[in-house]
Amino acid sequence: FPVTIKGCLFLKLNVNNEPVGLTIQSETSGSLGGVTIANCTIFAANSAVVFTSCSTSFPSTITNSFICSGGTGISASANNGQVVQTYNAIIASSFLSNVATSATTVTNPMSIIDSGYTRISGLNPLSTLALLTSTYGINAGINTYAPLTDMYGVTWSSPTTPTIGSIESVTPTPTPTPTPTPTPTPTPIHYRDWE
Repeated sequence: FPVTIKGCLFLKLNVNNEPVGLTIQSETSGSLGGVTIANCTIFAANSAVVFTSCSTSFPSTITNSFICSGGTGISASANNGQVVQTYNAIIASSFLSNVATSATTVTNPMSIIDSGYTRISGLNPLSTLALLTSTYGINAGINTYAPLTDMYGVTWSSPTTPTIGSIESVTPTPTPTPTPTPTPTPTPIHYRDWE
């Protein structure tokens, strides 16, 4: 049965000497295949995504994902076609290991993730970990395998191609401040002195 991982956020620092963000591993060599990873945001101290002993008959796919790694972006245990990757943004020391390149994947793009800067600076706040506006990745994905919304339930903005990563880069619509209704001022009544 196929395994699909969509719209997820993986944050993996070097905790307990496990610096890998996401590992897809077949216990029996070649038996696990057809895994799809789409529109994920993955941060890892060493390797971001590692495929080990996966099927070449049913290759796994990683697409529309934002990958940031201190080591390798996407790696496979052998260069045998077990992984196909397209429409990704990879920032890493080494982009791919035993995984074919793709004309639609961009390496070291000018993509900046909002870690709360817009909110604490009093700017129009973006969703946490969304791409800042005017950086690479916004509406740069492909609809194939993409979820209908980002991880917060926000529909991909126009045009309808998804943003790379798990979070759409949109400024939330502010709640309008109600205009107070003025309290009517009573009209003074003047009495005339009657003689």
